[in-house]
Amino acid sequence: MFRELVKSDITNGQEKNPIPAYNRYGSNPPNLENFVYSRSGKVEPNLPLLSWGKLQGCKCKNGCSARSRCPCILENKTKKPAIGLDLRLRSAYFRQGLRVRDFNIRECGPACACDMTCPNKQSQKPTTKKFYIEMTAAKGWGLFADSYLLPRTFICEYAGVLRVHDSDENAPANPYCMQVISKTDDMHGIYVDSQNFGNFSRFINHSCAPNAFAVPVLIEYEDLKLARTCIFALRPIQQDHEITIDYSYTFWNTKNAPLPCMCRSPLCRYSADPYPPLPPLPPMDQTLPELPPSPPPLPPPEEDTPPPPPPPPPPPPPPPPAAVQQSLSTDEEPMDLVANAPCEDHRSEGYFQLDNSYFFGIFDGHAGTHCARTVASRLYDYMALPLLPEKLIREVSQGFHLPLVKMLNTSSNYVLSADLKDLHAKHLRDFSLECLQKRDSLRNVRQAFKWAFKALDDDLCEEAMQMHSGSPDLSALRCVLAGSCACVAYVKGQDMYIVQVGDSGAVLGVSTDEAHWTARKLNEDHTADNQKEVNRIRSEHPPGEALTVLRCERLLGELYPLRAFGDVRYKWPLKQQKEIIEPYIKLRRPPMNYLTPPYLTCEPSVYYYRLTEDDKFLILASDGLWEMVVPEAAVRFVANHAIGVETLTPYQRLPDATLRQILEDLRDRKRRESKRPVDVNSATHLIRHALTSDVSDENVYAALSATLSIPECAARAYRDDITVTVVYFHQIQMKHHV
Repeated sequence: MFRELVKSDITNGQEKNPIPAYNRYGSNPPNLENFVYSRSGKVEPNLPLLSWGKLQGCKCKNGCSARSRCPCILENKTKKPAIGLDLRLRSAYFRQGLRVRDFNIRECGPACACDMTCPNKQSQKPTTKKFYIEMTAAKGWGLFADSYLLPRTFICEYAGVLRVHDSDENAPANPYCMQVISKTDDMHGIYVDSQNFGNFSRFINHSCAPNAFAVPVLIEYEDLKLARTCIFALRPIQQDHEITIDYSYTFWNTKNAPLPCMCRSPLCRYSADPYPPLPPLPPMDQTLPELPPSPPPLPPPEEDTPPPPPPPPPPPPPPPPAAVQQSLSTDEEPMDLVANAPCEDHRSEGYFQLDNSYFFGIFDGHAGTHCARTVASRLYDYMALPLLPEKLIREVSQGFHLPLVKMLNTSSNYVLSADLKDLHAKHLRDFSLECLQKRDSLRNVRQAFKWAFKALDDDLCEEAMQMHSGSPDLSALRCVLAGSCACVAYVKGQDMYIVQVGDSGAVLGVSTDEAHWTARKLNEDHTADNQKEVNRIRSEHPPGEALTVLRCERLLGELYPLRAFGDVRYKWPLKQQKEIIEPYIKLRRPPMNYLTPPYLTCEPSVYYYRLTEDDKFLILASDGLWEMVVPEAAVRFVANHAIGVETLTPYQRLPDATLRQILEDLRDRKRRESKRPVDVNSATHLIRHALTSDVSDENVYAALSATLSIPECAARAYRDDITVTVVYFHQIQMKHHV
C-alpha cells in the first residue's frame, strides 16, 4: 500500500536527523498546530512540591569512569562505568525481567566539570538514530525506526511538561499524559504532559509486548520526582518496525475513560480478546475482492440421518515471498537460519536405549563452529556412561563396545574421522575407569553430569596438545580455540534435568487448559547479568583483579558467556599458550590482564524438574531467539501453533464416531481455524513470529522477507544465529528447526 509523505520534518530542524511523517490512510498530516517542539521537558511553574535539592557535580575533567572514582558513576547501583550504561540497563530489565521503575540512573549534570563528551551523559546527547512517524491502522500515529537499533540503544527522553494533580480523577484525560510516580500519602500524583509541549516521544504507542522501555535518569535534582524518563531499546528493532513501550497498569487506571488496547499481542493484559479486530480500511483506488460468505450453521443431529460428509479443507494461506520460502520451510528436516557463515549454532537429539531416556541439546558456538560441532556429537556418550550399572561400566573400561546413545538427528552432517573415533573410544575407556573409582560420588545424577562435562572439556584440550609428526593436531587446536555454550535436557519418564553452560535458555510451557499458559524459565544464564556468576568469578581471583576480571560485562573484557567448552585462551597458562598456540595461530594471543588462570570453566549448572500433566512442551533455544522474544511470548506462539496445526490436514472422522462426536469435532475445528498457522513445524512458527513480533499483521511478509534477505556477510550485525528445539511431552515428539 502506497504511503504519502505528509510532512518532511515534525521537529522543525531541532533534531540532528529530520523526522518525516507518512500517511497511507489519507493525506492529513499530524495535528501539531498548538504543539511546541523541544528536545527536553520542562517543569510546570508553581509546582507544589517541597524541597528540590540539586545534585552535587563531579570534578572530573579527563573523562568520567569508575576507575577515576567519579562520584556520579559510583552512585549507580551496579558500580559500573557509564560507558557500559546500555549493558547495565539490559541486566536491570531485559535479562532478569526486573521492573525498570525499580532502577534509576545517575548521570553527570550541569553542576559537573565534565563536558558533553563525557560517557556518563548518554541521555543528554542528541540521538543520532533515524526515525519517522506514520499513521497506523488502529492506534493513530506511531513512531517507527528508520534504521536498525541494537538492544539498549538510547532512543529519546519522554519530554513534556511536568505537572501535579490532586487526585487520579483530576488527571488529564488525554493520551499524551503519562504518570511518572504514583500518588503517595505525602505527595501528589506527577505526570508528564506532552500534548502541547515535548518531542517525538509523544507518538510512541503502548504494547503489552514492547520492544523499548523507560528508565528514570537523575541529572540535575536528587529527588526522584524530577528524574527524566528516558527510553531505550529493549531488544533489536528492525528498520520500519514500530517502537512501543509498556505504559504500565498505572497509565490505564488513571484515565477517566478506559482506552482500548490495540497492541494485538498474545500477551495483552487489557483486552478480553488478545487480538481485537482492526477498524476497516478507508476506500482505496483498487478494491479488494470480497470474502466468500460464511457457511450456514450445521443443523442439530438427528438419530436417523446419516452422518454428514466432512467439509472440504479451507484454502491454504497465501504463500510468502520467495525469500521467505527459501529460508523458512515447513519440512521436518533441519535447516539453517544463519547470521554467521558458517552457522556457529548446532543441535542434536539422542536416545539412550539402555536407560530408555532422551537427550536434547542446543550448542551455541563462538569464534568458529568447530567446538560446538564437536561437543554436539560427543557429549551425550560422556553423560550416559555414569548412568550405566557398574557391570556395564566395567565392560566399557575393558574395551567392550556398547551402543551408548543413538543420535536421532543433528544440525550438520559432521562425522567423526576414524582417528577421532578411536581417540573418542579411548577417552571413554579412561572416563569409565574414573567412574568406577568415584562410583559413590557419581551415583548422584547432578554430580555425574557435572563430571561428564568437565571430562569432555579436559579430553578436548588433551587432544589439542598431543603431538603428531612433531606438531600439534591443528584441527583439534582449532576446536579448543573456539568455544561453545551448551543447554542439554535429559528426560527419563517424568524426571527431567537441564544441564546448562553459557547463555542458551530452557523454557517450559505449562497449561491447565488452552486459554491459560505459563512460561517457566528452568535455568539461569552464565553471564554478567547473573550476580551469582559475578561473585563466583571475583572470589576465584585476587582482590586486585576485581576491576579487570570483568570489564564491560565480559570476561577479561572479551568473552560474554562466563562458562564454556573450549576457549583455552582463558584456561591455559601463558607458557603453554606461547608454546602451543602462538607458533601456529599467531592472531590468537592471550587476553590483557591475564594473571591468574584459569578464568573460565565448563562446570555446568544442573536443574531438576519433575514433569506433570500440565507440562506440555519444552523450548530449548540459543540466545539468538531470547534476544528477540521474551519467554512468555515464545510459549504463547508455540501454544497457538499447537491449537491451529490440526487444521492444516483434512478432517477424518473415526469409523465408530457418533453424530454428536462428529459435530463436536467440527465445531472444535472451526474454533481452531482462528489460529491456523503457516508452518507445520512449531519451531519454524516460533522463529517466524520472533522475527516479526513487533510488526502489524499486514506487514508481516514484507518485514520477514526484508529480514531474511540480508546477506550472510551482514546478517550478524542485525541478529545472531537462531537454533530452536521444541519437545512435546505427551509422546516425546520432537519438532526442531535451526
